[in-house]
Amino acid sequence: MKRHLRSITTITLTNAERGAGRDVLRAHLDQTPVRMATPTRQHQQRSSWLSLTITRPMMAALAIILALSLGGGTAYAAADTLPGDTLYPVKIHVNERLRAAAAIGAEADATLDGELAVRRLDEAARLRARGATDPATQARIVERFERHMHRMEQRITKLEANGKTDAAAALSEAMDARLRAHAELLTSLPPVGTNTPHDTTGDNDGDVLTRATLRRADAMARIRVQNEDAVTQGNPPDVRAAAEGRRDATAKKLDAAAAALAAHADRLDASVRADAEARLTAARELFATGEVQLTSAEYGAAFRSFQQAHHEAQRALHTARLRARADAAGDADEQDAQQPDGAADARGDAAVELDADPDAVRARINANASARTRLRLLAE
Repeated sequence: MKRHLRSITTITLTNAERGAGRDVLRAHLDQTPVRMATPTRQHQQRSSWLSLTITRPMMAALAIILALSLGGGTAYAAADTLPGDTLYPVKIHVNERLRAAAAIGAEADATLDGELAVRRLDEAARLRARGATDPATQARIVERFERHMHRMEQRITKLEANGKTDAAAALSEAMDARLRAHAELLTSLPPVGTNTPHDTTGDNDGDVLTRATLRRADAMARIRVQNEDAVTQGNPPDVRAAAEGRRDATAKKLDAAAAALAAHADRLDASVRADAEARLTAARELFATGEVQLTSAEYGAAFRSFQQAHHEAQRALHTARLRARADAAGDADEQDAQQPDGAADARGDAAVELDADPDAVRARINANASARTRLRLLAE
C-alpha cells in the first residue's frame, strides 16, 4: 500500500481525466445535500451502487483522483475556507474525506472525528468574530459538529470493547478540554446574526452551538471517568505502563502550554491570561503529585493525577491559542474594513489563483497512468 501511495507523486492526469473528475465532484455535490437529520451512517445516503461496490481503499483512491483532477492549488486554497465560501464544499467533501479514508484503526478514526468537530467550532468562531453567522449557517455547523462527535463516541466505544481503555481515557480527556475551551470562546463572541463587538458579559451561553459543545464535553468527561476507573483497576504492570505513558504525554503538554502562553501573552486579555496561567500552575502541581505517587508505586493514583494535569494544561494551551487567534482575526477584519473597495478580498483572490495554472501543478508529476489503473492499484 505504501508503495502505491508513493507512486501517486509520479502520476499525471490527462485533460479528459481532469474534466471527468470535476464532473464527478459537481454531480456528487448537487445530489448529496447537507444532512440535517439526526446522525446516521453515511452509507445510507450514498447511491446504491456506491454502497455495494466501493470499499474503503477504493474510496481513498477515488478521493485522491478527485483531488488530483481538481489540481493541488484548489485543494490547498479550500483548506482555510468557511461555510458560504465558494471552495468550502471541496474542503468538506474532498479534503476531509481523503483524510478519513487514510485513517486506519479506531483510534485514528476517533482522533480525526475529534479534529473535524473542533474544526467546525473554529469555523463558527471565525464567522462569529466577523458577525457573519446567520441561524441557517449555524444550524448546518451544529449538524456537522454533532455528526463528528457522534462518530467519535462510537469509535471510543469500540476502543473500550477492545480493551484499549487507556487510549479511550486519553482521547476523551483531551476532547473534553478542547470542547470546554471552545465553549468559553463562543460565549465571548457576538450572538448569531449580530455585528456587535465581542461580548464579554458571558450572556451568550444560551446559544445552541455553545450548549451542544458543553453537552458533548460533559459526555466526554463521563467517558473519561469510566475509562480511568477501568485503567486503574487493571493489572499493576499495565497500570504502571499507563501512568508512565500519561506522565510523558503530560510533560510535553506542559511545555507546549507554557510556550503558547509566552508566545501569545501580548494578545490575551488580562483575565484570560490569568485564568490560563492559573490552569498551568495547577497542572504543574498535579504533575508533581503524580511523580511522587508513581515513585511510591501508587500507579492508579498517579495515572489520575497525570490525567488531570494533562487536562488543565490542555485547557491552558487551547485557551491561549484560541483567544489569540480570535483577537488576530478581529484585527484583520478591522484592517479589511479600512481598505479601499476590493482590497479586502486580495488574500482570498490570491489563494484562488494558486490553481490558476493547472499545468504548473501537473508539471510536478511525471508518469502517465489512467484513472482506472490508479484505482485498481490503490484498491489492492
